[in-house]
Amino acid sequence: MNAADRIQIEAYLDRELSAEDAQAVETLLRNDTEAAQYKTQIEATRVALAESAPPIPDLDQEWQSIAEKLNSNSGAEDEGPASAKTIAFPVWVSGLAAVLVVGLFFAASMNRPAASGPLEVAQQEPIELIETTIENASPVIYIDEASGWTVVWVSEDSALSEPII
Repeated sequence: MNAADRIQIEAYLDRELSAEDAQAVETLLRNDTEAAQYKTQIEATRVALAESAPPIPDLDQEWQSIAEKLNSNSGAEDEGPASAKTIAFPVWVSGLAAVLVVGLFFAASMNRPAASGPLEVAQQEPIELIETTIENASPVIYIDEASGWTVVWVSEDSALSEPII
């Protein structure tokens, strides 16, 4: 008996074989004692596993039990843990907090210098061109050392195909 015979015996026990293949396995089991012993071992293992497996609960019964528990608790007041207490602030404290947040927002925006004209573009730091296999493309790397940003882009636009100075 070889590995292929073992696979066939397991498929036979799982009823996965055609009638023709199943008949071939039955012949093997009658003529080969090692194959018959292997089949007996597999069957015994399956029985032991089935007996040791925990029972499968009835899901309908489990859901019904949960629903009954929920319905029986729906009338009772759930006070929660004794240490969980709600802290209530007077309405004026909440209003004062809202005014304070809005005031801080406006104060922070007032301290910013006003933009004089259009947005200022960061001064260009080193720009280098890199090679690519894309025809008529101009890949560019921009490194802004002040902010630590590195931007890489590839453009097929002919206007960018010449080096930027």
